[in-house]
Amino acid sequence: MQDNLLQEAQDNNTIAERLRELGNSKDESVRIAVAQNPNTPQDVLVELFPEFSLHVLNNPILSLLVLENPNFFSQLFEAYPGVFIQENIPLFFIEWAIKQPSQFIQEYVARSPSTPDYILEKLAQNSDDEVVIVVAENPNTPNHILENLTTKDNEYIRMSIARNSSTQIHILEKLAQDDDEYVQLRVAENPNASTEILDRLATSFDKTVREAVAKHSNTSSKALLSLFKEFSSEVLNNPSLRLLIQSNHNFIYQLYYANKNLFLIESAPKFLIEILEENIDDKATAVRTLIAQSQWASTKILCKLARDFCTDVRTAVVQNKKSPANALELLVDDEIPMICKLVARHNNVTSYILYKLAQHKCKEVRLAVAINRKTSPEILQCLANDTSKIVRCVALNNLKEQSTVAMHDES
Repeated sequence: MQDNLLQEAQDNNTIAERLRELGNSKDESVRIAVAQNPNTPQDVLVELFPEFSLHVLNNPILSLLVLENPNFFSQLFEAYPGVFIQENIPLFFIEWAIKQPSQFIQEYVARSPSTPDYILEKLAQNSDDEVVIVVAENPNTPNHILENLTTKDNEYIRMSIARNSSTQIHILEKLAQDDDEYVQLRVAENPNASTEILDRLATSFDKTVREAVAKHSNTSSKALLSLFKEFSSEVLNNPSLRLLIQSNHNFIYQLYYANKNLFLIESAPKFLIEILEENIDDKATAVRTLIAQSQWASTKILCKLARDFCTDVRTAVVQNKKSPANALELLVDDEIPMICKLVARHNNVTSYILYKLAQHKCKEVRLAVAINRKTSPEILQCLANDTSKIVRCVALNNLKEQSTVAMHDES
């Protein structure tokens, strides 16, 4: 049955009214055949145009239909303005379009991947800047046309050239020196911008331009270092950073010296954490200390560094607000009282740790336990009998405050 319908739709002898009926077929191949049949009525071709544009435009009767109805192409365009986004649009239809006074139609032609170079060159000389902007955005526009357009006073034309993914480096170099910061920004965002261009733009007076450079995969390590303090998050998420650090592990420490807050930043790409873990046994105390300070360090790293022979490293672990209880527990018997005192003050400290530290020989450590709001009433009762008067007073005061809070909660 469907084969019969298809044969009927393909037959040049099928009458117009029958083709009108077949144009509503559920079978796509039948509707395509209707779009190509020279006997299909004009209004049916218009209806089918949004779905089968190229088939309608290649209908052999089309030239006669235009003679019969000079507005026929306009009716097709109105039915589906998006026709020009397709490839392989017949040249006669494009040539019709550029002769139309409508800016709307000419913009569609200027954007089309089917528009030949000589028509793009003609449209680039259009008196309407909106049409010229679209020509400048088209990735198929030849570079000699784009280069000529860089002299235009309209900054939106120059911005479009700077953003165009097909714009050649020598044109981008010229636009990178443009007085308009938005033109510079589009250059900095262009995936083809060279390292030399980006190095120049890294010193731009405009913050958004510098930020775009910090994000660009072609930005040099030198420029990234210079921008790191201002745009730390953007640099850390730069797509080329992994390769830079893999080729030069010292680069992560160069970043640190560019921004001493590097290891205090809340989040970082996973590969940076992996690099830290690889360097945990680094002989340089400064490196291990930096890792211990890092907000990215894992529990495994912090526990290992809590056993480090160097006081600075262990201190960095206890000062790290993300250090877990099991890392803090390893520091309870530390030989340095100050470290034990810091453990007693830590947000992640447990009752067991506080219990152990309440028995510490150093008064300052016991005092830190007495001050801590997490210290249980049982431990505070013990500290209320401490040999140190100040520890006893603080413990009793803490105990009293906890009791008041508990009574308030009950009421």
